[in-house]
Order: sequence, then structure tokens, then C-alpha cells
Amino acid sequence: MVLFFHRALLTFLVLLSLSNFISGKGEIHQNSVGKFPLQFENLSLPDDMSQSRITGFLQDSSGFMWICTGERIYRFDGYDFIVFPKDFNIHINWTNYNITCMVEDHKGNIWIGTENGLYQYQRETDKIKAFNSENGEKNALTSEVINCILRDKNKRIWIGTMEGLNLLDPEQNQILRFKLESKSIQKINKEIITDISEDSNGKYWVATNKGLYYSNSEGSDIQFFQIGKIKDLFVDSENILWVGTEGAGLYYILPGTTGFLNHQHEPSDPQSISGNIINHICEDSQGRLWIGCQGTGIDILNKKSKIFVHHRHDPLDPKSVSHNAITFLYRDRSSTMWVGTQDSNINFWNSCLQKFRLYQNIPGDDMSLGILSVNSICEDSAGKLWIGGFNGLDRFDPSTDQFLHISGKIWHPGIIRVVYINPHIQDNHIWLGIENATYELIKLDRTSMKVVDKFDLNTLLNFNGSRVTTIVAENENILWLGTDRGLYKMEIKTSTFTPIQTQSIVIHNLGENQINVLYQDRDGNIWSGTKQGGLNYYDLKTQNLICYLYSQNDINSLSINEVLSIMEDQQGRLWVGTSRGLNQFVKNKRNFIHYSKKNGLPDNTITGILPGLNQNFWMSTKRGLSHFNIDKKSFRNFYF
Repeated sequence: MVLFFHRALLTFLVLLSLSNFISGKGEIHQNSVGKFPLQFENLSLPDDMSQSRITGFLQDSSGFMWICTGERIYRFDGYDFIVFPKDFNIHINWTNYNITCMVEDHKGNIWIGTENGLYQYQRETDKIKAFNSENGEKNALTSEVINCILRDKNKRIWIGTMEGLNLLDPEQNQILRFKLESKSIQKINKEIITDISEDSNGKYWVATNKGLYYSNSEGSDIQFFQIGKIKDLFVDSENILWVGTEGAGLYYILPGTTGFLNHQHEPSDPQSISGNIINHICEDSQGRLWIGCQGTGIDILNKKSKIFVHHRHDPLDPKSVSHNAITFLYRDRSSTMWVGTQDSNINFWNSCLQKFRLYQNIPGDDMSLGILSVNSICEDSAGKLWIGGFNGLDRFDPSTDQFLHISGKIWHPGIIRVVYINPHIQDNHIWLGIENATYELIKLDRTSMKVVDKFDLNTLLNFNGSRVTTIVAENENILWLGTDRGLYKMEIKTSTFTPIQTQSIVIHNLGENQINVLYQDRDGNIWSGTKQGGLNYYDLKTQNLICYLYSQNDINSLSINEVLSIMEDQQGRLWVGTSRGLNQFVKNKRNFIHYSKKNGLPDNTITGILPGLNQNFWMSTKRGLSHFNIDKKSFRNFYF
């Protein structure tokens, strides 16, 4: 099982891009490698390793990510870190060892190279032990200073050290010393091996302090290339060998050719490589080459056009790469790119993230999103988006990609919880539910930006702290208000508020529960999801209230009493998002079908549901965005 990672993200990008995708108004996939900067997420290590750099990533066969910083080894399961060593049968002080590299063998054990020997994490015992040289000099490494490790296609482990190349048979724990020699040079007894790579033909490239060797596994038919000091080797999906050097730029050799080509930084050419010190090289799922540079960030090479696109740290952009000294690049099995930096920060990027453009508040940038956090979004008939949040209201025009910041000085400053436009009437008004000193409901003219009506809910509803949490319109004159004090019916013309406290079929007082969400179905009836009172159905004709509650004795009941989102699909099926998964309401049986993480959801907390194409729909969760295929009952997840 592959474990995926995410970070919870509630931002404008999801709802804006999703709105465009559903309505067909625009294409949400903008290739950020070309037009927009890459948007990275950042992962913080559990302890302060600010003085240490990332020296390696590895995703093992169980899906865990292994991260080493030179002074620590971490195992990451997508949510939590385990710091190694733990429960060792030997004492290891990694600070004195300087971890340099890692590889997994075919049995799932992790081999760890350091500047003070070779170590093995044994999966069966969950312990790390030192490599045992029981057979004396014959089975000893040529040097305890290990620079690189490679597992080849034949399951063997190659170990490059400060004094030569070693071949490890993991079955027998035996070492063979591999001496490099060439007809054109004298026999070399000692070499500093800096990296090893295997191409698709089963041949090996070995970088040393003397140059670059090309050989078969027996050590015969060796070719030697004189290249500058080599820091990294990488064979891409086209069997092209790429060579990162310290000061001589990026070399590469095409399959079937005998000579190397070179990319070097040209100050007069902004599309050339950004620097000549190349620390690490990797390839993404689209075949683009990622080059980690020392001091100039990440370069991404389009191999056909030979154009380099530069991605550097921007102190004003928290989504930029965290540091310009890139130490390690790695692609996992979900095609996520992991980036290690000199300051031990972990950055990660996935192409799925680039299908969503991020809009956020950037201090000092008046053109960015004005509000600090997004609570509610509503689209008007002209296609403009109204966004309410922590410190005000923004209007966004997708056609111009510009924001208009509407000052909270028009009303009492506070947090805008709800932004709503009545779909039953073609007027120019917008309703705002504001959490401030008086807990207000405001009717705002969208053209003049003037307040038309203002209601003090503390006074009108006879409760202190009666904030509006959700609004739905029954018709042009009636609004239904969900509050944290219950459900209210508002007649707009008379400005009267009526609490809904009708006796329900299930003995339950709706007015005592916080309303999280309201939904009007195709028959015009009102559904409400509450914090503790389950799912409630209000029949407008009979004025009966039916409450659906969780019961531990009924596996077909609502999965939990906290309901966060509701949607009716084109077939009239009702879908209910809760804090314990997705529920499908079966109307003729009045029971529920449950979906949860075990069925493929990224998380069981469903905070929002929106319709998509072909009767499918989208859900926002605490651990990413999920697209649900109703026919296949399958989930496609996007992690942030």
C-alpha cells in the first residue's frame, strides 16, 4: 500500500478553480512550469534542525518516506514522523557519523551510508544495526566513508566510498571490491567514488575524483571520460545520462553517441541554466529534468526546446521554494517531487496542485487577495465572485484576474461568515452574515457598495452571539437562516424572524442546535445539517420536521450527528457530508449508505460538496479534495 501525504488547505484556489471546471468557464490546468511559478508545500521536521541540510529522500516499498538530514533519519507516514535511531541494540550518535545516502534492498531493508560506516535498517526487527565485517579484511569495505549507494536491476548493492567501489551481496552480506581500470590509463588502486548510476542497458556509470567511467558489471570494457568534478549522475527515461558538476555546469550524453554535450550559465541568456554548480538531478512524471543548483534554486529543462525555467525563493511568496541552495531532488510513486534544501526545509510539489491556481493575501501587495482567510464564496449573474473572510469582503473578476477590496468600515468590522445572493430574484443585492460585536445580517447593494438593510441579530433573536452560519432562499421574499442558536425563517418585506421549533417526528428540539449547513432540494423543502442534532428535513407544506440521527444499534443510520455539507444530485439522490464520512440517503428506505477512508476518501471529514460533470461531484475534506464517480463508486483524490 502506498501512503500519500497532504497538508490541509482551505484557500480560494480550490473553490475558484473548481467553479471554473464545473461550469466550463475556463481551463483550470495552467502549466506553472511555463506561465506561473511552481507552488510548493512545506513540511516541517519535528525538531529544530535549522543547521542541517537534507541529504536524501527515499520512498520504501511500504510507501513510507525516509528523510535524512546528515544528523537525523526520519520516517514519515504521511501524517507523523518517527525519528531514528529508536530502540537501538547499538549506540549510534548520527551527529558524528554524517548520513550521506540510503537505498532499499529487495527484502525491504534500508541500507544507510555514513562517513563512519554502513548500517542496515532491518524491517523484521524494526532496528538499525551496523554492517558486520565478521569475515575480516575480505569482507570489509575499502573505506568507512561512504558517498553513494545504488541498488541495481540484479538486486545487488553498489557502495561508493572514499577509497574505491564495493559490491555487496545482500543475501550473503559479502563484499566484493571492484577495481576500475582502463586500457588508456594505468591501473587505479584508489578512487574517490562520488556517484553511481545504471542505464537501461545494464551498464554502469561511475563518477570519481579522476573522471567518469562507463563499464559493464564485470569491470571489463571500461571507457573513461575526463569531466570536471562530478557531484551527481542521473539516467532519465530516455536513457540519457546527465552529469551535474561543481563549476562546469550540466553535461549529458545521448544513447549511442560517444561525446558529451554541455549546458553552462550564460549571463546574457535568461533561458540558459541559472548556475554552474549542480548538486542534484531528477526527472518529473512529464519527462522534464529538474536541476538542483547551489544558490540559484531549481531549474527545469524542457529537453526538446533546451530552455531552462528558473524557480527561486521569493520572500514574499510562501509557496516558492524555501531556499536557493538545493541539496536533493526525489520523485515518489505518486509523482510528487520532493526538494531538500541547505536549511533542512522540505518542499514538495505535485502536478495535481498546479491544476489549482493559488490566490492568497500577500502583505504589501494590493493586487493580491485582500482578506486573510476565506469563509464563504458566492458567484453573481455576471460571473464575479464575492469572497468573505476574516477581515472583510473581496470581489474577484475572473476575466481580468483582479480583486476589488471592499472596506469593512461600511459596517462594524468583523469576520464575514456567509456571503449569499438570492437566486430567486434578479436584484442587485448580496447578503452578509457578520460575526462582530452585534452579530449582524447585512443587505448590501453590489453596485454602490452601500448598506441597504442591517439587522442586529442579538436583539432580534433574543440571544447573545446569534451568528448566521448559513443562508438559503425559499423564494424571493423568504430566507432561511441557520445560526448557532437554531433555524430561523426570515420574511424580507416585513423583516420578521420566526424560530423553527416545530415538534419533530423524532423527539428533538432543533432550536437548541447549531446549524452548519442548509440545503433546498428540488421540491423546495429545507434540509439542515447540525453540529450535534443530525440531519433534519423540514417539509414546507406540512411543516413537519423529521430528524435523522446516529444510532450505534443501527448500521444503516446516519454515521454521526455532526453534518457539515449536503447536496442533491441530478437523479434526486441526497448526499450528506459528515465528520465521519460521506452518507448517501436512500429516500424510499429512509436509511443511509456509508463511504469512508476505507472506501478511498482522503479523510472522513467532508466539509463541502459541489456537483461536477456527468452526475459526479467534488468534496472538500480536511486532508485534500476528492472527486467521486457515482457509477464506479470510486474516489480520485487531490492532496494539498
